[in-house]
Formats: sequence, C-alpha cells, structure tokens
Amino acid sequence: MEKHVDNIEALIIHTLKNVESQRVVEILNERITNLAETQILKRDIDNFVSYFIYVLSGPVLPKKLFLDVKLVRHFIQRTYAGFDKESQELQTRKIYSYIKKTIGDNAEINGKNLGLLRNSLKDEEFTFEKLKERIVIGLLLKWLQGPLKKELSEELNDYIIFLATTFGQFESNRIINFEVEDYRIGKNDLATLSIEYVFFETALLDALAIIKNVKAQTTNNAPIRDQFRFVFDSLDNLVQSAESGKKDELTAFRDKIIVSISLIYLQDSIVRKDPEVENLINLFVSLYYQFRDKRYQPR
Repeated sequence: MEKHVDNIEALIIHTLKNVESQRVVEILNERITNLAETQILKRDIDNFVSYFIYVLSGPVLPKKLFLDVKLVRHFIQRTYAGFDKESQELQTRKIYSYIKKTIGDNAEINGKNLGLLRNSLKDEEFTFEKLKERIVIGLLLKWLQGPLKKELSEELNDYIIFLATTFGQFESNRIINFEVEDYRIGKNDLATLSIEYVFFETALLDALAIIKNVKAQTTNNAPIRDQFRFVFDSLDNLVQSAESGKKDELTAFRDKIIVSISLIYLQDSIVRKDPEVENLINLFVSLYYQFRDKRYQPR
C-alpha cells in the first residue's frame, strides 16, 4: 500500500527549497504562467488533432498532409483569427515544436500519428512534478491572501488577485487566453515580504516536523484513514484556535497548510480514487470549509 505521508513530506520539502523571500511574487508569477501556457498549448494540440481528424474524414480525401510550419500556421490562423500576427506566430512555433518532438518533422498527418499526439497529452497530464508546482502556488496564495494581505499595498494585492484568478481558471480548466502582466514590486512591499517570510517558513517547518513524526509512526500497510489522521488533528486545532480567538496565529496557519496540502494531494489525479479516498476527501472538505480564506484558494 502506498505510504501517502512520504509524498506529503516531499511536497513540503519542495516548497521550502523553492521559495525565497525576495522572489515570492516572481516565483508565483513564473509558476502560474508556466501552468497556464502549458494548458493553452495542450488545448491547442488537442484542437489540432480534432481539426485534422475532421479533415481526413471528409467525403473527399485531401492529398497527403505532412507536418511543417505552413500546415501549423494554417491551423493557427483559423483558431486565432482575431489575434495579431505576432501572437499567431508565437503559438505556431510552440505547437510546431511540440508536434515535431512527438511525431517527427515532416511526419504524415494521419490517424496513427494523430493518435500518438493525443496520447502524448494524456501521458503528460498528471505528474508528481506538476503537483509540486501547484502546491507551491496554493501555499503562497494562502499566505499572501491570508495573514499577509493587510500588510501589502493595494497595487500588489490587486496583482495577486489577478494571479489567483488565473490559477483558479487553470484549476477548473477554463483558461481561454493568458497574457503576462509585468509587475514591478515596490520597496515597501519587498521589505514586508522579507520580514514576514519568517512566518511562512516557520509554519512550513512546523508542518514538516509534524509530518516527519507521523511518518515515523505510520506502517507501510496502514489504511489511508489512519495515514491521514494528522489532518483530523489539524482540523481540531483550527476549531480550538477559532474558539480562543487565535485563528490568525502561526499555529493556525500551520494547520491550514497541513489540511490544504493534504486536500490538494488527495484530489489530484495521481492519487487513485476508491470509495474510502472519496469519503475522506468529502469529509475533509466539509470540515475545512469554514476555515477557508474569503478570497480564492485552490482548495
């Protein structure tokens, strides 16, 4: 049986290693931009496959088609008809590069190669590496839109909302188009992030210590409910924090991190779903709902 607590530990360690106080907003921008652009590319590749399946299934078969830049450009001009030439050319290069890598340059556009292309999208869809990136984004948004929100400028908060909205569209597979907005963080906000980062880092380190202790006590054949008993402990802690008026303190944020990571992990497609897992997810969501931040959070 999979020892899920090992994966939770790895997700926290990855976040600690890949977030720096001076680059918090930049890291958030980079991660969200990469996920958004990847999703747009996948959508376009899938549309490319569907379009040429339709072309090849017509009553009058066209002459043999082979992969080249002109063929992809023709598809993009139909798909991105309202976009400027520069945007069309950029997307042409991205799609052509992906298809060339998958089926080879000058490969015939036929049923077999279109099938290979579509299957390649499924192979890349769910990976632990992508889950790591989603965890980094989710935790940074939870910090920036939670304990730190009141300390940041209105301009930075607006930019964070833009990034969070884009991430929300990614999570629900609703990204239509995405344009990066340049943002230059002010000195006061940068100083605030540097000072307050200790809060974020300490909460992560405390969460990691709890997970390491759980890991040491968890057997390899433990049922999933027992493996995630630490989430129930954190939910109980959050109730006590709310009742004692300490919901904004470090320990409460630590427990929110633990619950959030566990939910994002369990709901990800890399985790095989069975009735027990589904029941656990539904229970955690219902118990955690009252503690979610008012602004968008992925889980």
